[in-house]
Amino acid sequence: MKKVPLFTYISLFLLLGACSKGEDQAKLPEENPTNEEPKSEIYFTLNVSQNIIPDSYEEWVLIHDLNGNLMDYKMVQNGETATFEALDTEIKATYNITKLTRTLFSDGETSRYFLNTYTNIPKGSIWNYAGTNLNTTSEVNPDVDGSFSLNVYNIPPTYRFSICSLENPFVYGSYFDLRNTSQLSLPEVDLFETSNYILSILDGNNELKYTYLENIQADGNLDLDYSQFLDFDKYITIDLPNQDIDYNYFIDGLGENIDYPGNVGYEYQSNLGEFGDPPYRPYLKLGYLDIFSKFKTYFGITMNDDNYTYTFYKQGTPPNAILIPEKPIFTISAESMDRLEFSIDKEYQYYVISWRAEQETGRPEPDLTLWKVYSENDSNTVMSEMPEEIRLKYPTLNLVDMEYQDVNLYLQDETYNDFLDKSYISNYSKSNSEFTSEVIVLH
Repeated sequence: MKKVPLFTYISLFLLLGACSKGEDQAKLPEENPTNEEPKSEIYFTLNVSQNIIPDSYEEWVLIHDLNGNLMDYKMVQNGETATFEALDTEIKATYNITKLTRTLFSDGETSRYFLNTYTNIPKGSIWNYAGTNLNTTSEVNPDVDGSFSLNVYNIPPTYRFSICSLENPFVYGSYFDLRNTSQLSLPEVDLFETSNYILSILDGNNELKYTYLENIQADGNLDLDYSQFLDFDKYITIDLPNQDIDYNYFIDGLGENIDYPGNVGYEYQSNLGEFGDPPYRPYLKLGYLDIFSKFKTYFGITMNDDNYTYTFYKQGTPPNAILIPEKPIFTISAESMDRLEFSIDKEYQYYVISWRAEQETGRPEPDLTLWKVYSENDSNTVMSEMPEEIRLKYPTLNLVDMEYQDVNLYLQDETYNDFLDKSYISNYSKSNSEFTSEVIVLH
């Protein structure tokens, strides 16, 4: 028998192995299968409640990408769900959403256009255009027949005063420049069913005192001495700038179980009804009384020399302090509908910037376009394109001649996302809970 050389077996083994390996490789699935076809996907949904849009209004929703390009738009109606969709390969991470409202002025012909643009809205957002429903209870204190008279003696002039009863803040109250007398005389003070009153006086020495009047009867005549007035249980002072200023304030005292919305309680300190031009005071005193469980505190001041406004509002316990901030350095570098750019040297949560344009029509009143942009970023590409259908339907909608009006900087309490959630997602209202709001308005 003829012997086969050893290397022949080895070669044959290697050859068969290579063939087997090649056949197995040929049977492996492809590593890069054909890509799936793009699919349509909803990237924004708006649920519109019944009767939320008045009969005289027309409402549109427009969506632009962050480069200002128009993605889609729709007119929306009461009771419908509007969905916006695109191929999943075209959907962006965030969008700018604009709500356009057109209504008619009182003459039935002149148009008013309101645009509200919200920037950086995440894809997949579901908004509820529903408004906010609050089940709150209002206190009632109706007036009754009769009145009483009141005299207070020995007040250091010059002074201002407020007298209120339950849910009736404007019984009397004003600034009095009484340089030649120290007496306050109120000959006819209206009576109410709950006939308790708080009289507070900010006297000529910038001291704030009060007295509490209970169960006042008709045709009564009260003679009081200012020296018997009491100090408030707590004070805070607000330093006022020595320049041309206008300011307003009020404090409402409420009981523990009284809802904030729709109720004043006792508005025992206020200058909202003030007339005349009071002298400059280096500081303003606000007083708080322990007989109340919670308060509404408002203070707003406009620095006319610097052309800006600061407002403070707090529901709940008395504030520890109210500090008027210095005017921020604010610079606008671009102010058109397709690009908003500004810089500011103060931190804020979000801003609302307002624009306005007129369009003459030959009627006594021009058509007006009012546009607000809500955002947390200093610079935004908003929208560079308006649909032709809307431009043809509303020829006096004017986005070309927009003029800057003001910017509101929200400093604390809620973030931009909190604001969007409250307004359009959860529709939760914080108005019946404790909160603090600080806003700077740059005109």
